[in-house]
Amino acid sequence: MLSELNDIPESLRALALELDELEGPPASGPDDDALPDLDGTDFRPLRLLGRGGMGAVYEAEQLSLGRRVAVKMLDGDIEPRAIARLHHPHIVQVIAAGTVRGRGYFAMELMDGETADNQVFASAPEVVSLGIAISSALAHAHREGLLHRDVKPGNIFRDAAGTAKLGDFGLVQEARDAARPDRSGTARYMAPELTERGEASEKSDQYALGVTLIELLRRNGLSADADLTAVLAKATAYDPSARYNQIEDFETDLREYLRGAPVRARPPHLPRRLVMWSRRNPIAAACTLAALLAVLGAGAYGLLAHAQTAQAERSAIAARQSATEARKSAEEATTEAQRLRSSMGKILYHRQQERSRRQRNARDERHSQPSRSSER
Repeated sequence: MLSELNDIPESLRALALELDELEGPPASGPDDDALPDLDGTDFRPLRLLGRGGMGAVYEAEQLSLGRRVAVKMLDGDIEPRAIARLHHPHIVQVIAAGTVRGRGYFAMELMDGETADNQVFASAPEVVSLGIAISSALAHAHREGLLHRDVKPGNIFRDAAGTAKLGDFGLVQEARDAARPDRSGTARYMAPELTERGEASEKSDQYALGVTLIELLRRNGLSADADLTAVLAKATAYDPSARYNQIEDFETDLREYLRGAPVRARPPHLPRRLVMWSRRNPIAAACTLAALLAVLGAGAYGLLAHAQTAQAERSAIAARQSATEARKSAEEATTEAQRLRSSMGKILYHRQQERSRRQRNARDERHSQPSRSSER
């Protein structure tokens, strides 16, 4: 059963094996198929429709309205009026309830459609849609203080319009009485705390629905992806405290999964959240992407323009620095030329003085030579 479903964690697979072992042979009803005595009521039994662990269901005629209904005769100590207060689009409508010959009964709308037991599901989303409908029905029952205690494919019906409805509240229990141990139910879909200690709760109903959805996926050869596997694994956790706090949270995660949004059981990282959002909102994603590209383009253009401006400024600064350095070099060259001219002037001056001195000396020597000749 669960152990044959693809892509489920090992913890859930181990639990599946335990549940398979707990599955017992189908309950056998009494051999007496005689129709019940409903004299004094508004109903006339016509034929037996089926038997369950807590009673038998008959097709009957509602005399006052001349219509066909279903009547369930209860074998256990169940207060039928508790069931009659449930009114929900995904719960088989109870028409009347009472006791006859000391035996409880309730009449409900006759479901001519098939049950989930023999329905064919073409995709995982179809199974998830069924889960959303039944979880909303269970949420209503829980708000009314009632536990179903026997959620399974055979108790999920389809009416003529194809609407899924939860039925067979034969094991229903007031939530305030749940402290009283009671191991009644279908072992294959019972939570561990229910099979081990007889402890029923809203979370045991949640567990049964989770197992039901897994069973329907397996029967129809459908695989669950990582998100759906995480949701079902949380709903069917061995420890009740590890399951969803309430059935509404389970329903919310199923709805989020169906619309492609992140689920609480497996919160994704930011990139995957963006991808999932894009898949859910393709038009908005396309517009956002276009706007983002425009912003990025404008930003890139702005950065490029800024870079070009900065480069131009750097070039201008470099040019100014070069001009300044050239001017400084020219000034230094001018100063050096002036220094050289000054030095050359001094050298030429000293050379001219030296030449003049030598010329005077030579002239003086020529003038002095005749005088020395006359003396001889």
